[in-house]
Amino acid sequence: MLDSLPGLARRLQAVPAAVVAAAVAANPWFTPHYIEESLRALRPWLDPQTVRDFLEAYPDRDGPPKPISIVAAGNLPLVGFHDVLMTLLARHRAVVKYSHQDRVLMDWVRDCWLAEAPFLADFFHPVSQVKDPDYLIATGSNHTARHLRQLYQGIPVLIRHNRFSVALLTADMSEQACDGLWRDVLLYNGLGCRNVSNLLLLPGASLDPWLSRQSAYPTEWINPHYLERVLLQRARIRTLKKPGIETAWVMLSPAATFQYASMGMVYWVQVQGEAEAQVLLSAHQEHIQCVVGRDMPYGQTQMPALADFADGVDTMAWLCKI
Repeated sequence: MLDSLPGLARRLQAVPAAVVAAAVAANPWFTPHYIEESLRALRPWLDPQTVRDFLEAYPDRDGPPKPISIVAAGNLPLVGFHDVLMTLLARHRAVVKYSHQDRVLMDWVRDCWLAEAPFLADFFHPVSQVKDPDYLIATGSNHTARHLRQLYQGIPVLIRHNRFSVALLTADMSEQACDGLWRDVLLYNGLGCRNVSNLLLLPGASLDPWLSRQSAYPTEWINPHYLERVLLQRARIRTLKKPGIETAWVMLSPAATFQYASMGMVYWVQVQGEAEAQVLLSAHQEHIQCVVGRDMPYGQTQMPALADFADGVDTMAWLCKI
Protein backbone atom coordinates (compact mmCIF):
# COMPACT_ATOMS: atom_id res chain seq x y z
CA MET A 1 0.00 0.00 0.00
CA LEU A 2 2.86 2.38 0.74
CA ASP A 3 3.85 2.26 -2.93
CA SER A 4 0.55 3.94 -3.83
CA LEU A 5 1.04 6.97 -1.57
CA PRO A 6 3.34 9.09 -3.79
CA GLY A 7 0.94 8.70 -6.70
CA LEU A 8 -1.99 9.61 -4.49
CA ALA A 9 -0.14 12.69 -3.26
CA ARG A 10 0.46 13.78 -6.85
CA ARG A 11 -3.20 13.33 -7.73
CA LEU A 12 -4.18 15.44 -4.72
CA GLN A 13 -2.02 18.36 -5.83
CA ALA A 14 -4.92 19.92 -7.71
CA VAL A 15 -8.65 19.38 -7.33
CA PRO A 16 -10.68 19.47 -10.55
CA ALA A 17 -12.87 22.55 -10.72
CA ALA A 18 -15.97 20.38 -11.08
CA VAL A 19 -15.14 18.56 -7.84
CA VAL A 20 -14.61 21.84 -5.98
CA ALA A 21 -17.90 23.21 -7.31
CA ALA A 22 -19.79 20.07 -6.32
CA ALA A 23 -18.23 20.02 -2.84
CA VAL A 24 -19.11 23.67 -2.19
CA ALA A 25 -22.64 23.15 -3.54
CA ALA A 26 -23.11 20.21 -1.17
CA ASN A 27 -21.71 22.14 1.79
CA PRO A 28 -21.73 25.96 1.58
CA TRP A 29 -19.43 26.12 4.62
CA PHE A 30 -16.65 24.81 2.38
CA THR A 31 -14.74 27.16 0.09
CA PRO A 32 -12.07 26.49 -2.56
CA HIS A 33 -9.50 27.93 -0.15
CA TYR A 34 -10.58 25.63 2.67
CA ILE A 35 -10.42 22.61 0.37
CA GLU A 36 -6.88 23.48 -0.70
CA GLU A 37 -5.86 24.04 2.93
CA SER A 38 -7.14 20.61 3.93
CA LEU A 39 -5.19 18.97 1.11
CA ARG A 40 -2.06 20.92 2.02
CA ALA A 41 -2.38 19.55 5.55
CA LEU A 42 -2.83 15.90 4.60
CA ARG A 43 -0.35 15.57 1.73
CA PRO A 44 2.65 15.24 4.12
CA TRP A 45 0.94 12.16 5.61
CA LEU A 46 1.42 10.45 2.24
CA ASP A 47 5.21 10.58 2.22
CA PRO A 48 6.35 6.92 2.39
CA GLN A 49 9.33 7.63 4.66
CA THR A 50 7.15 9.65 7.02
CA VAL A 51 4.74 6.72 7.17
CA ARG A 52 7.53 4.17 7.73
CA ASP A 53 8.94 6.25 10.58
CA PHE A 54 5.47 6.55 12.07
CA LEU A 55 4.79 2.80 11.84
CA GLU A 56 7.99 1.87 13.68
CA ALA A 57 6.11 2.56 16.92
CA TYR A 58 3.47 -0.04 15.96
CA PRO A 59 5.16 -3.36 15.16
CA ASP A 60 2.09 -5.49 16.01
CA ARG A 61 0.08 -5.12 12.82
CA ASP A 62 0.09 -8.73 11.65
CA GLY A 63 -3.35 -9.87 12.80
CA PRO A 64 -6.18 -10.73 10.42
CA PRO A 65 -7.88 -7.70 8.81
CA LYS A 66 -11.04 -6.62 10.60
CA PRO A 67 -13.94 -4.47 9.34
CA ILE A 68 -13.68 -1.08 11.05
CA SER A 69 -16.84 0.97 10.75
CA ILE A 70 -16.04 4.68 10.55
CA VAL A 71 -18.70 7.36 10.98
CA ALA A 72 -16.87 10.29 9.43
CA ALA A 73 -17.48 13.89 10.44
CA GLY A 74 -18.06 16.56 7.81
CA ASN A 75 -17.42 19.88 9.52
CA LEU A 76 -14.09 20.32 7.71
CA PRO A 77 -13.03 19.16 4.24
CA LEU A 78 -11.70 15.58 4.35
CA VAL A 79 -11.69 15.53 8.15
CA GLY A 80 -12.47 11.79 8.06
CA PHE A 81 -9.48 10.85 5.91
CA HIS A 82 -7.06 10.38 8.82
CA ASP A 83 -9.20 7.60 10.30
CA VAL A 84 -9.35 5.86 6.92
CA LEU A 85 -5.58 6.13 6.48
CA MET A 86 -4.92 4.79 9.99
CA THR A 87 -7.28 1.86 9.40
CA LEU A 88 -5.58 0.86 6.16
CA LEU A 89 -2.10 1.29 7.62
CA ALA A 90 -3.19 -1.04 10.45
CA ARG A 91 -4.10 -3.57 7.71
CA HIS A 92 -7.81 -3.49 8.44
CA ARG A 93 -10.80 -2.70 6.21
CA ALA A 94 -12.37 0.77 6.42
CA VAL A 95 -16.17 0.60 6.16
CA VAL A 96 -16.94 4.30 5.93
CA LYS A 97 -20.18 6.18 6.36
CA TYR A 98 -19.43 9.59 4.92
CA SER A 99 -21.01 12.73 6.25
CA HIS A 100 -23.39 14.12 3.64
CA GLN A 101 -21.44 17.38 4.05
CA ASP A 102 -18.19 15.86 2.80
CA ARG A 103 -19.21 13.00 0.52
CA VAL A 104 -17.97 14.68 -2.68
CA LEU A 105 -14.39 15.13 -1.52
CA MET A 106 -14.13 11.77 0.22
CA ASP A 107 -15.40 10.01 -2.91
CA TRP A 108 -12.92 11.94 -5.05
CA VAL A 109 -9.97 10.99 -2.81
CA ARG A 110 -11.08 7.36 -2.87
CA ASP A 111 -11.24 7.43 -6.68
CA CYS A 112 -7.76 8.94 -6.82
CA TRP A 113 -6.41 6.26 -4.51
CA LEU A 114 -8.03 3.40 -6.41
CA ALA A 115 -6.52 4.74 -9.63
CA GLU A 116 -3.12 4.11 -8.01
CA ALA A 117 -4.04 0.89 -6.18
CA PRO A 118 -7.22 -0.81 -7.47
CA PHE A 119 -6.95 -3.59 -4.87
CA LEU A 120 -7.85 -1.04 -2.17
CA ALA A 121 -11.47 -1.15 -3.33
CA ASP A 122 -11.92 -4.03 -0.89
CA PHE A 123 -10.28 -2.09 1.96
CA PHE A 124 -11.86 1.37 1.56
CA HIS A 125 -15.56 0.69 1.29
CA PRO A 126 -18.21 3.47 1.55
CA VAL A 127 -21.63 2.58 2.96
CA SER A 128 -24.87 4.51 3.37
CA GLN A 129 -25.52 3.19 6.89
CA VAL A 130 -23.60 1.54 9.70
CA LYS A 131 -25.33 -1.74 10.51
CA ASP A 132 -24.26 -4.12 13.27
CA PRO A 133 -20.62 -3.00 13.38
CA ASP A 134 -17.94 -5.17 14.96
CA TYR A 135 -15.68 -2.17 15.66
CA LEU A 136 -16.55 1.52 15.50
CA ILE A 137 -14.73 4.84 15.15
CA ALA A 138 -17.00 7.88 15.33
CA THR A 139 -16.80 11.61 15.88
CA GLY A 140 -19.70 13.80 16.93
CA SER A 141 -21.13 16.21 19.44
CA ASN A 142 -21.01 15.49 23.16
CA HIS A 143 -24.62 14.32 23.00
CA THR A 144 -23.94 12.07 20.01
CA ALA A 145 -20.88 10.60 21.71
CA ARG A 146 -22.90 9.66 24.80
CA HIS A 147 -25.61 8.11 22.64
CA LEU A 148 -23.14 6.04 20.62
CA ARG A 149 -21.37 4.75 23.72
CA GLN A 150 -24.69 3.54 25.10
CA LEU A 151 -25.81 2.10 21.77
CA TYR A 152 -22.61 0.13 21.15
CA GLN A 153 -21.63 -0.96 24.65
CA GLY A 154 -20.89 -4.50 23.51
CA ILE A 155 -18.20 -3.76 20.92
CA PRO A 156 -14.83 -1.96 20.88
CA VAL A 157 -15.44 1.71 20.11
CA LEU A 158 -13.31 4.82 19.69
CA ILE A 159 -15.67 7.77 20.01
CA ARG A 160 -14.63 11.41 20.04
CA HIS A 161 -16.62 14.41 21.24
CA ASN A 162 -16.58 18.20 21.03
CA ARG A 163 -13.40 19.97 22.04
CA PHE A 164 -11.98 23.46 21.72
CA SER A 165 -8.48 24.87 21.46
CA VAL A 166 -6.75 27.54 23.52
CA ALA A 167 -4.04 30.04 22.58
CA LEU A 168 -1.61 31.54 25.07
CA LEU A 169 -1.08 35.28 24.66
CA THR A 170 2.17 36.64 26.06
CA ALA A 171 3.58 40.11 26.60
CA ASP A 172 6.01 39.73 23.69
CA MET A 173 3.81 38.39 20.86
CA SER A 174 5.51 38.89 17.49
CA GLU A 175 3.64 40.01 14.39
CA GLN A 176 4.22 36.56 12.91
CA ALA A 177 2.64 34.91 15.95
CA CYS A 178 -0.33 37.29 15.83
CA ASP A 179 -0.86 36.60 12.12
CA GLY A 180 -0.72 32.88 12.79
CA LEU A 181 -3.27 33.20 15.57
CA TRP A 182 -5.76 34.81 13.18
CA ARG A 183 -5.39 31.74 10.98
CA ASP A 184 -5.93 29.46 13.99
CA VAL A 185 -9.16 31.29 14.81
CA LEU A 186 -10.66 31.84 11.36
CA LEU A 187 -9.69 28.93 9.13
CA TYR A 188 -12.63 26.62 8.34
CA ASN A 189 -15.06 29.15 9.88
CA GLY A 190 -13.78 28.20 13.33
CA LEU A 191 -15.70 24.91 13.06
CA GLY A 192 -12.88 22.53 13.96
CA CYS A 193 -11.84 21.31 17.39
CA ARG A 194 -8.37 22.57 16.53
CA ASN A 195 -9.65 26.10 15.91
CA VAL A 196 -8.83 28.52 18.71
CA SER A 197 -11.93 29.83 20.48
CA ASN A 198 -10.41 30.66 23.88
CA LEU A 199 -7.52 33.04 24.55
CA LEU A 200 -5.50 32.80 27.76
CA LEU A 201 -3.82 36.12 28.53
CA LEU A 202 -0.71 35.58 30.61
CA PRO A 203 0.65 38.37 32.87
CA GLY A 204 1.54 41.46 30.85
CA ALA A 205 -0.32 40.27 27.74
CA SER A 206 -2.83 42.38 25.84
CA LEU A 207 -5.27 41.69 23.03
CA ASP A 208 -4.14 44.82 21.18
CA PRO A 209 -1.12 43.41 19.28
CA TRP A 210 -3.23 40.55 17.96
CA LEU A 211 -6.23 42.74 17.09
CA SER A 212 -3.99 45.18 15.23
CA ARG A 213 -2.99 42.39 12.82
CA GLN A 214 -6.52 41.50 11.70
CA SER A 215 -6.05 43.29 8.37
CA ALA A 216 -3.11 40.99 7.53
CA TYR A 217 -5.53 38.07 7.12
CA PRO A 218 -6.79 38.07 3.50
CA THR A 219 -10.44 39.04 3.25
CA GLU A 220 -10.99 36.62 0.37
CA TRP A 221 -10.26 33.71 2.71
CA ILE A 222 -13.35 34.48 4.79
CA ASN A 223 -16.56 32.59 4.03
CA PRO A 224 -19.46 35.08 3.58
CA HIS A 225 -21.75 32.72 5.50
CA TYR A 226 -19.37 32.98 8.45
CA LEU A 227 -19.55 36.78 8.36
CA GLU A 228 -23.33 36.55 8.61
CA ARG A 229 -22.91 34.61 11.86
CA VAL A 230 -20.57 37.31 13.17
CA LEU A 231 -23.28 39.90 12.53
CA LEU A 232 -25.75 37.77 14.48
CA GLN A 233 -23.32 37.48 17.39
CA ARG A 234 -22.81 41.25 17.33
CA ALA A 235 -26.55 41.86 17.46
CA ARG A 236 -26.95 39.37 20.31
CA ILE A 237 -24.19 40.93 22.40
CA ARG A 238 -25.55 44.43 21.86
CA THR A 239 -29.08 43.35 22.73
CA LEU A 240 -27.93 41.65 25.92
CA LYS A 241 -25.59 44.58 26.67
CA LYS A 242 -22.75 42.19 27.36
CA PRO A 243 -19.18 43.46 27.65
CA GLY A 244 -16.90 42.64 24.77
CA ILE A 245 -14.92 43.77 21.77
CA GLU A 246 -16.36 44.01 18.29
CA THR A 247 -14.24 43.33 15.22
CA ALA A 248 -15.18 42.74 11.60
CA TRP A 249 -14.42 39.03 11.74
CA VAL A 250 -15.00 37.90 15.31
CA MET A 251 -16.70 38.98 18.51
CA LEU A 252 -14.69 38.78 21.72
CA SER A 253 -16.06 38.46 25.23
CA PRO A 254 -14.30 38.28 28.61
CA ALA A 255 -14.81 35.12 30.64
CA ALA A 256 -13.83 33.72 34.01
CA THR A 257 -13.01 30.32 32.52
CA PHE A 258 -12.81 28.47 29.20
CA GLN A 259 -16.02 27.54 27.43
CA TYR A 260 -17.42 26.25 24.16
CA ALA A 261 -17.97 29.12 21.75
CA SER A 262 -20.62 29.65 19.10
CA MET A 263 -19.43 30.41 15.59
CA GLY A 264 -18.03 33.93 15.40
CA MET A 265 -17.27 34.13 19.15
CA VAL A 266 -13.95 34.02 20.98
CA TYR A 267 -13.55 34.22 24.76
CA TRP A 268 -10.57 35.59 26.61
CA VAL A 269 -9.47 34.76 30.14
CA GLN A 270 -6.94 36.90 32.03
CA VAL A 271 -4.75 35.24 34.66
CA GLN A 272 -2.40 36.72 37.21
CA GLY A 273 0.35 34.14 36.99
CA GLU A 274 1.68 30.94 35.43
CA ALA A 275 0.36 28.80 38.29
CA GLU A 276 -3.19 30.06 37.75
CA ALA A 277 -2.86 29.39 34.02
CA GLN A 278 -1.73 25.82 34.65
CA VAL A 279 -4.62 25.17 37.04
CA LEU A 280 -7.08 26.43 34.43
CA LEU A 281 -5.58 24.33 31.64
CA SER A 282 -5.49 21.22 33.82
CA ALA A 283 -9.11 21.67 34.89
CA HIS A 284 -10.24 21.67 31.25
CA GLN A 285 -7.83 19.13 29.79
CA GLU A 286 -10.68 16.76 28.84
CA HIS A 287 -12.21 19.52 26.70
CA ILE A 288 -9.08 21.02 25.13
CA GLN A 289 -7.80 19.74 21.79
CA CYS A 290 -4.55 21.70 21.72
CA VAL A 291 -2.85 24.70 23.32
CA VAL A 292 -1.22 27.08 20.87
CA GLY A 293 1.99 28.56 22.17
CA ARG A 294 2.63 25.43 24.24
CA ASP A 295 1.83 22.35 22.14
CA MET A 296 2.51 23.97 18.76
CA PRO A 297 3.48 27.28 17.13
CA TYR A 298 0.90 29.89 16.25
CA GLY A 299 -0.70 29.33 12.86
CA GLN A 300 -0.21 25.55 12.86
CA THR A 301 -3.32 24.17 14.56
CA GLN A 302 -4.76 22.93 11.27
CA MET A 303 -1.51 21.30 10.15
CA PRO A 304 -1.44 18.22 12.42
CA ALA A 305 1.31 15.67 11.96
CA LEU A 306 0.46 12.05 11.26
CA ALA A 307 0.74 11.24 14.98
CA ASP A 308 -1.32 14.23 16.20
CA PHE A 309 -4.39 12.20 17.08
CA ALA A 310 -7.76 13.83 17.75
CA ASP A 311 -8.72 13.99 21.44
CA GLY A 312 -5.24 12.71 22.28
CA VAL A 313 -6.38 9.13 21.64
CA ASP A 314 -3.87 7.05 19.69
CA THR A 315 -6.01 5.70 16.86
CA MET A 316 -3.30 3.40 15.54
CA ALA A 317 -2.64 1.86 18.96
CA TRP A 318 -6.37 1.19 19.32
CA LEU A 319 -6.52 -0.41 15.87
CA CYS A 320 -3.52 -2.61 16.65
CA LYS A 321 -5.04 -3.88 19.91
CA ILE A 322 -8.48 -4.95 18.71
